[in-house]
Amino acid sequence: MLDASQITQLKNLTDEAKNHLIIFDYRAKPSILAAAASTFLALRQMGKEVTLAAVKKPNQTKIVGLEAVQTELGKQNLTISFDYNEAAVDKISYHIGEESKKFYLTIKPKKGQPPLDSKTLEFSYTGFEADIIYLFGVDDLENLDKLYFGYEEVFKDVSTISFHDHPTTFGTLKFDASEDVSLAALVFTLFTKLVWPISPDVATDLLYGIEADTDGFRSKLVRAETFDQVARLMKLGARRIWQKPIKNKTIKTPANRKKTKEMILK
Repeated sequence: MLDASQITQLKNLTDEAKNHLIIFDYRAKPSILAAAASTFLALRQMGKEVTLAAVKKPNQTKIVGLEAVQTELGKQNLTISFDYNEAAVDKISYHIGEESKKFYLTIKPKKGQPPLDSKTLEFSYTGFEADIIYLFGVDDLENLDKLYFGYEEVFKDVSTISFHDHPTTFGTLKFDASEDVSLAALVFTLFTKLVWPISPDVATDLLYGIEADTDGFRSKLVRAETFDQVARLMKLGARRIWQKPIKNKTIKTPANRKKTKEMILK
């Protein structure tokens, strides 16, 4: 269930934040993936700077937005590194070409010293900014591996919003869907109360999550409110893309029947 004070807190945090980071467990069930992707799409539609990340890309191609998943953070700053011997360097200077609009870095060696070996030059991207972090299906921050280690201070300094289908132990705000039919259903209610934009793609993801969690509305957890949400999502342009997983079954062929008969005779 959603608490009014939590909704107000989340609204204030999201309104104030400039850089939004969404991280989800790539092994999570479809409804959690759908909730994370729909949040990403909604924030992007609102004009927010938002990044969607996971340790690995999930094996899920139907959910809209997952194509934007990043598996590494730290793409903000370009870092140039090279072997450096202070005793061998006379002067370091830079200038920006007015016509070329290029940045020039000059490293002058001391007299009698060899110039910098260009083969030691390395280029990489480091650092990232986040004013708010959303965690979907994350039970332990250490499970985030490279998305957490090295960035512990970032997680400590900013507000974290956790979304799960069972109670969680961490997060500035915690949204628990254990009493709801699906996390996707809870997120839809949250978007509605926050008056966030719900595009057809967002609606499609949320509908997919609800169908996946309820086995195509066959679950005993389905109630009248569930179908009301489904109707509203379809009015918003949701497309039904969920399909019941096909279980592996042995197809009875003449060869299979003959083999079975032979085993019985033995």
